[in-house]
Amino acid sequence: MFYIYSSKINTGKTTKLFDLEKKIINRYNVCSFLSVKRFKNNKRIYDLYFNGKKINKIVEVENKKIYYYQKVFDFAFYIIKKYNFEFYIIDEAGLLELSKKGFYKTIKYLIKKDKKSIFVVRDFLVESFIEFFKIKNYKVINSLNNICLK
Repeated sequence: MFYIYSSKINTGKTTKLFDLEKKIINRYNVCSFLSVKRFKNNKRIYDLYFNGKKINKIVEVENKKIYYYQKVFDFAFYIIKKYNFEFYIIDEAGLLELSKKGFYKTIKYLIKKDKKSIFVVRDFLVESFIEFFKIKNYKVINSLNNICLK
């Protein structure tokens, strides 16, 4: 089962995922990649966290230009392929992934291997995401309550 967690921009999705991660990390073998936004020198910067630990800067947005660090995304893919987890969280899938960049390889792999996952997707991209990745067994959610982790 794939959960597509979606709501509007800046509604606290990542914060709620951090809260979920804290609740389940000691009970389940979870692989969580969360993108945390911060601001610096008129730039929006997203840092990637793996299971609560900051890895590196993953995306910068300045004057409507997006700079992304594919090597960091590739590191996430490496972790997911190398180790087996019970549950996966990918924050977030967007236009990069629909252009076969960013978390694209990671998401394709998780779908192909039918790994139970939460994919965070912006509300206006949900239909495109489902169609692009040809996801069949999914549930679109706007709350993290009642997610079945097993």
